[in-house]
Amino acid sequence: MTWRRARAVAAVALGTGVLSSMLSACLSPTLPLPPPGPPGTIELSADLKTVQLTGTANPRAFVMFFNNYETVQKGAIVLANDQGEYAGVIVPIDLSQNVCNPFQIWQRIGSDDSAAGDFDVGLNCNHRSLPPPDAGLSDGPSGGDGVSDGGVE
Repeated sequence: MTWRRARAVAAVALGTGVLSSMLSACLSPTLPLPPPGPPGTIELSADLKTVQLTGTANPRAFVMFFNNYETVQKGAIVLANDQGEYAGVIVPIDLSQNVCNPFQIWQRIGSDDSAAGDFDVGLNCNHRSLPPPDAGLSDGPSGGDGVSDGGVE
């Protein structure tokens, strides 16, 4: 009888331990969704009224852009593909009074939103964390129309 009782007590103790570890795993906080990085390519239109953005985020995430410049206050939303890539996102800009427009970028997966990341778009901006500039306004060192991208990404 004592052998059976010892086995039963051990089984209950083991079951209680497994159950408590499962419950504590469910109560653990999840990591927040990180914001996507700044777009890999930022191309200003020839008339300097729009910008086309291309980059990466989490796969199948909605990627949201917002131009927070006071005369614009507009944005765009795009769905990243299965590899997390997005391309051809066009957002209006206004360089008539300021050489830079402050942008925000964030992503949504399901009902989870990331924090917003910041970057600047325009002529001769401090691009914060953006890669080196190449706006595609000229054809590069081999020629072109003589228009300089002025350090625009």
